[in-house]
Amino acid sequence: MISSAILTFLIAPFVWYGFTITVEPYQDFLLALCLTIIPNITCGACYYWYIDELLHDPRTRTRIFGVAYNIGAVLFAGTAPFLGTFFIKSHGTTMGSILTGSWVSLVALLSLIAYIYGHFAIPQFYANKRRQMQLFDEEEQQELTANDVSNHNEE
Repeated sequence: MISSAILTFLIAPFVWYGFTITVEPYQDFLLALCLTIIPNITCGACYYWYIDELLHDPRTRTRIFGVAYNIGAVLFAGTAPFLGTFFIKSHGTTMGSILTGSWVSLVALLSLIAYIYGHFAIPQFYANKRRQMQLFDEEEQQELTANDVSNHNEE
């Protein structure tokens, strides 16, 4: 996650500027690869880490993850075409593309800050969540054992 945010932060303005100076379709394809595949390779497991570390209760896991993901998609991915168009119309093609890349870099920086805060600044939060999960597992195991004993006694 950290490397994905740093890579995106560093390359986005250059890639968007590159889109304005390319003349061949294959060059656009290579630039798109830089902006999509390289950061996503390092960020692919982030969603699974998020679910595993933060959302232990399966009753709320999907709801919480779905709402957070969709709010992020609406706020950042949904506004990206509008902002890109606005930047290009108001500042010209070259500067507008650099500003669009800077917007992508800003979003990557915000993601990096959120990740660092969530992972390093609140270690007690993670310890408490792990303990809650252990207690949940122990209670579930005791309940299953009690049900097995009662079913065995009834027979």
